[in-house]
Amino acid sequence: MCWTFARILAQQTDPWTGPAKWALGLGLAGTLLGLGNLIWNWIQYHWRTRVVLKVQPAFARIESGLLVFTPNKVLQDGFIITTIINESHFPVTIARVSIQLEGSNLSYQPTEYRTEPPGPWPRRLDRKEAIKVLLREVSFTQLLTFGARAVEVETVDGSIAVGTCTALQALHCQYQSLPKNELGIASLDAF
Repeated sequence: MCWTFARILAQQTDPWTGPAKWALGLGLAGTLLGLGNLIWNWIQYHWRTRVVLKVQPAFARIESGLLVFTPNKVLQDGFIITTIINESHFPVTIARVSIQLEGSNLSYQPTEYRTEPPGPWPRRLDRKEAIKVLLREVSFTQLLTFGARAVEVETVDGSIAVGTCTALQALHCQYQSLPKNELGIASLDAF
C-alpha cells in the first residue's frame, strides 16, 4: 500500500493535486486540532487552580429574634452581613473579611468574626460551601462617616475577592454628597 501511494506521488506532475493535497490537508488539520487541544487544556488548568469566591454583602437587622437582610436597602439601625460562597474547585481558608473605605488602601477589619453557621476562625470552606459573616461592630453612622464602598475577603494564600451591593453603593453616594474634613471624614451635621 505504501508503494502504491509512493508510485502515485511519483507519477504526478503537480504535487498539490490528488493524494498529496489530502495528506497535507489532513496533517495540517491534525496539527491545528492538537494546538487547539493544548490551548484548551492550559485554560482549563488555570481556571481550575484559581480561587473563586462570590462575596454578597447586604444590610441586616434582627426582628423578633430572626435575622432579616436586604441587599437593596440601607437599614440605618442595621449592620452588614456578608455571604461568602466558595466557587473554586478546591477548599479555601478565609483569613480576613473587611470593609473597604473611601481612599486607596483603607479598610476596616473587625476584631471578632461572628459566622453562621458558627465555627472557628480562620474558616475553611469546602467546594460550593457558603457562610455568612456578621459585621455587627460597625454601625450605619460609622459606615457613612468613613465612606464604605465594598466588602473585601482575603484567603490564607493572599487571594482577594471584593463584593458590593446596591445598598452599599447608595451609602457611598450619600457619603460623597456630604461635606468632609481634611482627612476625608464626612460631617454628619448636614445629614
